[in-house]
Amino acid sequence: MEKKLRTSDNFGRSLIIFILIFIVLLIGGWKVFQIITRTPVESFFRDKDSFGILVICKQKISEKESHVTFFSVATIYPKTQRIGFISFLPQTRMKVGEPTLEEKINFTKPVDISEDISNLLNIPIPYYIETDMEGLSKVVDLIEGVPSFMWGPAIVEGEQIPSGEFILNGSMISRFLNPPVKNETKPAIDLYRYYSLIYNIWNNRENKWNLLSSEGVFTIFSKTIETNLTESELFALGKKFGFSEGWHLTSIEIPVKRLENGFIADLDSTALFLKNFKKDLMEHENPFLTRMPRMEIKNGTAISNLAKKIQNSIGRKGIVVIEFSNADQHDYQNSILLDVEGNTYYSYMIAKSLNIERKYALINKSSFTDMTLILGKDYGKIKLQ
Repeated sequence: MEKKLRTSDNFGRSLIIFILIFIVLLIGGWKVFQIITRTPVESFFRDKDSFGILVICKQKISEKESHVTFFSVATIYPKTQRIGFISFLPQTRMKVGEPTLEEKINFTKPVDISEDISNLLNIPIPYYIETDMEGLSKVVDLIEGVPSFMWGPAIVEGEQIPSGEFILNGSMISRFLNPPVKNETKPAIDLYRYYSLIYNIWNNRENKWNLLSSEGVFTIFSKTIETNLTESELFALGKKFGFSEGWHLTSIEIPVKRLENGFIADLDSTALFLKNFKKDLMEHENPFLTRMPRMEIKNGTAISNLAKKIQNSIGRKGIVVIEFSNADQHDYQNSILLDVEGNTYYSYMIAKSLNIERKYALINKSSFTDMTLILGKDYGKIKLQ
């Protein structure tokens, strides 16, 4: 009897050891499987290495030539969960006597341009994404439009764009991104319209990613762009950014000087701009906490002096109110927060602090403010205490 018990105990211990070994092998096998199936782009996030993606949008002029409407590098910093768009005016020459960036893009492979820009920014740019107006229009329709906002001061004369809150669909993309401006401010306005589109997609990214990642839709999307990222890498990036609230966007433009009919990069100013910008992207503590956001308050109601009445209450929340005035009209039903500077940290934190549900990006970096608050008839919902 005793021998049988010892045999039973030995069998039990052997079974437990076998189960433990099986679990260890199972976990180890899963880890190996994850490493084997990990896409190359995911290694940047695993190792916390910063990298860039060249982003180009074109508008076809002829079979052989295109007009470059957007040229930017999305610099991604996994350690701090920040993305910085560093943008170039396509008409820019990096040096006197060189072709413009637009000319280089039309007659050079994106990977060759990436190498030049990588040396300037001192960050690897292994990937590129290129599309055109038609492709961008298809993408916007695939994600069922982009919630947007336009108002009087931002609408160009002769432009057929809705005023107020609206859904930007694919049929409007070309008009929205190519406003009828015929003066030297056009390159900046064009760039700010692209920023506004990018930021408004970002503000709704979870819902938009759910639409884009559904069966069949992502395959259609991948065919609207030209890229050296594989479909699985694109999917991995979308999943990475689609559900994480920790990531924030900001942007900067390479400073230029006038040169005949185009521009030349101001390399001395560029070095200083990039140094400060990269510091903001790389610091672990959020750098935007050291400078309180600046806000302009607009009264969009018929109540006299409403903007002035609440400025002190908003100021007590650490927001610097630098101006208050009337909005373009006085029948706004809802209060609206506009991101003017292009800093999703500010827009996210302020909207949360003030309990404002409606927030949009309407970028205008010639403004002296970071945010514009338009007071609507629901202003009583704003959290002032």
